[in-house]
Amino acid sequence: MMIFRKLVIFIVVTLFSHPFANADKLLIGLDADMSSGAKAGGLAIQRGAQIAIEEINTNGGINGKQLELVTRDHKGNPARGISNLKKFAKMDNLIAVLGGVHTPVVLQELEIIHQNKLLFLVPWAAGTPITSNKYNPNFVFRVSIRDKEAGPVLVNYAQSINAQSISLVLERTGWGRSNKASMTAAAESLGLNVAGIHWVNWGEKNIETQLSALETENPDAIMLVANAPEGIVVTKGLISSALLKSKPIISHWGIAGGSYVSGVGLERINKLDISTIQTFSFVNAYDEEIANRVLNTYKEKFVADADQKNIPGVVGLAQAYDLVHMLAIAVKDAGVFKRSKIRDALENLKSHKGLIKNYTSPFNAGQHDALLRDDYFISKFNNNGHLVPR
Repeated sequence: MMIFRKLVIFIVVTLFSHPFANADKLLIGLDADMSSGAKAGGLAIQRGAQIAIEEINTNGGINGKQLELVTRDHKGNPARGISNLKKFAKMDNLIAVLGGVHTPVVLQELEIIHQNKLLFLVPWAAGTPITSNKYNPNFVFRVSIRDKEAGPVLVNYAQSINAQSISLVLERTGWGRSNKASMTAAAESLGLNVAGIHWVNWGEKNIETQLSALETENPDAIMLVANAPEGIVVTKGLISSALLKSKPIISHWGIAGGSYVSGVGLERINKLDISTIQTFSFVNAYDEEIANRVLNTYKEKFVADADQKNIPGVVGLAQAYDLVHMLAIAVKDAGVFKRSKIRDALENLKSHKGLIKNYTSPFNAGQHDALLRDDYFISKFNNNGHLVPR
């Protein structure tokens, strides 16, 4: 009887000390706008993660455990985002959380992320302070644009089309401030004149004051940093001005995460010169085999008539897809179901052949951004309102 009891105790201790023993499934959270102004971006992130999870699960999961995505909608509201993260933190089997489009939401979430040692993976929000934060160890990793790197790319493009003066129209958030810093620094280094800086609030409906100032400045190009709802208002305002409607609009990618084209109108879009920064397109994918596999899965699971050009928020899809695969590698490398150890493994990840690029040591202790300026390119809207590389 004593031997039997010892055997039972041994089995129980062995099972419950194994890092994955208590997890029927390993959970990945998604904290994003799924129903408001940036819902197209949130949906793209969700779908990219789901495709990656399906591939991982089909190949045996992670240490024999299947992955599952749990989605919570923050509607672009930081308070909702913080509430979501508190709920995620209570999930024993949670290995990481994916973020959404909005930089202001993530910036407000940084404290709760680090209090709970939540491994937070960013597949869109671009604000520089998201990864360059005050926390050590840093639990935030990003496969996306970094504003400090994006500013030079956008301003360089302005110079390439012979703009000598630019005006900035920025949303009044941490994202807008992040881009003010990077764009003004880039303009100064290239010798471009920043004629003016104008701020637009979330939910702004009237920009007559900003338009009047822009007409006075008469810049060669207008740099836009806004999400789709405010981007629509700004663009319609520019169209209403005889002086400004022919000016090139060089935009950060916020307008690609919502209903910008339908809000402005395709006929109007086709008459404008609008460029936006991107990190991925199926049109110029570096690895045709991986791109075709992901695109075919997208068509089978989500939209049958999808093609290389018409997937909304395609950068979110690609970045989430690559992040989830890198997370899976890090969990296997860590060998334990512990977020701090997975964090360490991500910093030491050697390589991954992803959808966007072939990553080599994408992260390290001082750099949690896997994509930098050489990975960005400029796109335009084609006649159907889809973004394609210029």
